[in-house]
Amino acid sequence: MDLAVAELGEQRITFRGNDNDPEHFTRQIIQVYPKLTEVGGFELMRIIGTTRNRALCTIPNPNEGYTARYLRSPVTNVGQAVIYIRPLQRSITLEGHPGSSQSVGPQTRCLNCERDFPFVEIKGHFQSCNGVGA
Repeated sequence: MDLAVAELGEQRITFRGNDNDPEHFTRQIIQVYPKLTEVGGFELMRIIGTTRNRALCTIPNPNEGYTARYLRSPVTNVGQAVIYIRPLQRSITLEGHPGSSQSVGPQTRCLNCERDFPFVEIKGHFQSCNGVGA
């Protein structure tokens, strides 16, 4: 849910232009997921196996880098599968994003201590506030 709110959820990407250029491929991915510029690269993954024995595996990255043509090739065996993107060096942070839990909803005043809290935090705060006034 947090990923979808932060615009990191499932998206359909259509690659146009040079389908054999890894830089063009990366630019199109980053256009849809701009936060990937902050993570030091990414790798592509897909689910393999049967319904009972499923696993997420890395799609090998060729020496020149991922391209649309490479993903369509029989070598990758991607076909119509969903492709997952995983950051390489750093996790994507949701802090400071307008959709992150730190800033979702209006400020709401606690009836006990009369301090303001983001809407998504007020319930947890109120339960722990114990009626202590400000």
